[in-house]
Amino acid sequence: MAYTALMDEDSARWLAGLDEPEGITHLGNGKVRFSKSAYAYLRNVPSHMDGHIDSHDRVCLSEGSYQLTRSR
Repeated sequence: MAYTALMDEDSARWLAGLDEPEGITHLGNGKVRFSKSAYAYLRNVPSHMDGHIDSHDRVCLSEGSYQLTRSR
């Protein structure tokens, strides 16, 4: 299982370039895939930090939030 989100290119590149967690892939055109382990990691990032996933399955960054969609 994985999750995907559409966002602006700069945010997608930033997330994919993080050292931790592994499992974030920029697929192009602002589409980002999060592995199950990356999703779990980002759900536990404190809410005041960029990149956390909130309880509504949104990736939250300083410039906005992006809805995640579950995929197989």
